[in-house]
Amino acid sequence: MKTNFARTKLATLSILATLAYCLLIMNSFTEGLDDFKLGFKDGYNLKLQTYFLDLKAKKSFSTFPDSITNLKTGEKISIRYNKAQVRAAITPASGKAITLYQVIQSLMALIALFIVIAIPVLFLKLMKTLTKEVIFDKVNIKYMRKIGVLLFVFYIVNLLTNCISYQMNVSMFDFTDYTIQREPNDLIWILLGIVVLLFAEILSKGSKIKEEQDLTI
Repeated sequence: MKTNFARTKLATLSILATLAYCLLIMNSFTEGLDDFKLGFKDGYNLKLQTYFLDLKAKKSFSTFPDSITNLKTGEKISIRYNKAQVRAAITPASGKAITLYQVIQSLMALIALFIVIAIPVLFLKLMKTLTKEVIFDKVNIKYMRKIGVLLFVFYIVNLLTNCISYQMNVSMFDFTDYTIQREPNDLIWILLGIVVLLFAEILSKGSKIKEEQDLTI
């Protein structure tokens, strides 16, 4: 009875973990869907491209350099922008550098896509063995280590992508009231990678203890 309960509990946790990962990926995909559509559309536009800018008001945290009309009252209200999507042509002076940045960005996107597909495949393989109560197994440890490393690589890919976007933006744009910032990276991927690698080491220690016990018996 206890064995069946433990198996059911492990299977339930495995399903919940899989759903949580899928929701995390879907949320990231949904947030970036419009940006993806714009990028895809730009592939057919040789004159104008869309650039995604992370902005900060130059003077101080209390500065609101722009204004917008409130249709409810008809009054002008102060506003400042943190994110902006700019449609502009590549300047001839920075054309070659921008093209190189875009090639590298495309490469990073392919690596990110591979990781997004590889992690759930490895995770499902891991869950399949765990639900069979095969816990302290070297194959499980290998799966977990791969997942942990891929999470770290995914963070690095995002970091490089943001750095390239920043370099591309500052080489093309300069504004009176705003400075261009590098988009911050989501540290959740580093945290997940550390947690997964930590569990992999725990399983590794448990596997060695189990082997020693089997030898003594």
